[in-house]
Amino acid sequence: MSKTKKNVVIAIAIMLLVVAVSIFVLLSTPFGNNIKKAIGIASPVPTFAFDKSVAGGWWAADNYNSKENVTDDYKGGEPKEKLPVASRIIFQSKDTTVDSCFVMYSYYDYVVDTEALLKEKENYSANTTKVTLNKLNSEELSIHTPEGVKSYQLHHYSISGPGSEQMQRGMSLGYVKLSGGYIAINGICPEGDQMDKALDGMKGISLI
Repeated sequence: MSKTKKNVVIAIAIMLLVVAVSIFVLLSTPFGNNIKKAIGIASPVPTFAFDKSVAGGWWAADNYNSKENVTDDYKGGEPKEKLPVASRIIFQSKDTTVDSCFVMYSYYDYVVDTEALLKEKENYSANTTKVTLNKLNSEELSIHTPEGVKSYQLHHYSISGPGSEQMQRGMSLGYVKLSGGYIAINGICPEGDQMDKALDGMKGISLI
């Protein structure tokens, strides 16, 4: 092979490599995910893993894909395309009474403004139940995800007001922003000052 032909072959190989890398990078972005959906290439749906060995006696129900399992007669408040693709609930005790805590994790495969969503949920909880949502404190936690370890703020509240004596009065809200979606975290305990109990169980959760 002549030197000129060899140079042409090398140039073509380099060009093909650049194109291949560019396509790989593009398909790894949220825009690329939309392309894959459009041409019928489905990415694996993330699920929540639970390691009970580090969860302080907590246990977890199975993963559930609301979007995949919704029926044709669905009449929920959210459009079907806005439903989570993975949800998992962890419980403080298998005896799931009103005296124990639980935390629900949900993964949504679209991007939102998580700060705006937090305010929306705070207002919704207060306005629809006619009770008062009292902010207690916030703390920084982290969770393992396919994009690495992600930090987030978990916000704790106590609920008071008419009718609150009939409900569990501790609540936590947190959101984890990811490149192609987000994780919503909602904790419930009998009282607001018990929300730290949920931290043991939360050590065992990751998104894979």
